[in-house]
Amino acid sequence: MATESIDLTLKDPEPGATIYFTLDGSTPTNASFEFDGHAIKISRTGTIIRAFAQVQGKGPSTIVEVGPFRIRAAKAVFTVQDQVEIPGGVMP
Repeated sequence: MATESIDLTLKDPEPGATIYFTLDGSTPTNASFEFDGHAIKISRTGTIIRAFAQVQGKGPSTIVEVGPFRIRAAKAVFTVQDQVEIPGGVMP
């Protein structure tokens, strides 16, 4: 059963990290959306998230990608290191 949207949360284990992301699969930069801690509502099947984290005084993390999403009832947590945590399992 498909739903209208999924809530996605971005996080990075590095304290003070700023996370930049795109919703269209393009390469994120420091000028991309900046994650503000609130869940991102994904409402379109096929959405591809690409993100990286930046800590002041350090280089950017590797860009990670998740998607394309198939919209169903769930709440996902996207860890900028290398995985997506979804209730019921982890998707590499």
